[in-house]
Amino acid sequence: MAFLAAAMLVAALSVSAQQTVLLPGVADLPVLYGSVYSPDCGGLRELVGADMQCVGAPAEEIDGLMNAYAAEARRHGWKDGDGAANALWLTRATPQGCEKLTIAGFWDFRADTDYREGLPALVGFLVEPVGRCE
Repeated sequence: MAFLAAAMLVAALSVSAQQTVLLPGVADLPVLYGSVYSPDCGGLRELVGADMQCVGAPAEEIDGLMNAYAAEARRHGWKDGDGAANALWLTRATPQGCEKLTIAGFWDFRADTDYREGLPALVGFLVEPVGRCE
C-alpha cells in the first residue's frame, strides 16, 4: 500500500515538474515554490474553459500565492487592474487592444461547501482579450 502511494506521488510530481511555466507564450508565469501544477484545475477546468491553468496548494496558502503570482505578473509587464474577494485582474496593452489576466483562488465547492484549513485549493489563471486597458 505504501509503495502504491509513493508511486502515485512520484507520478504526480513528474507531471508537475514538466509544467514549469503557466500560460506559456502568453503570460509565462513560473510555477512558484509552494504550489504544484494541477493540469485539470481540480476537476473544474471543464467548467471554466480549456485555456485556464491552475496550481494547487493548501487553502490557507492561496491568498499569499495569489499575491506572489500577481507580483510575478507585474515583473512580466502586467499592470494592476481590479479585484474581488477571491480574484485579481491585471491588464497589459497589446497591438490588438488589451489582455486581461485573471488570477483567482478557489477550492472545489462541489466536494467541500465550507472552507477549512488544509482543504486542497487552487489558484487559477486565465488570459483573455478585452477591448481596451483602463
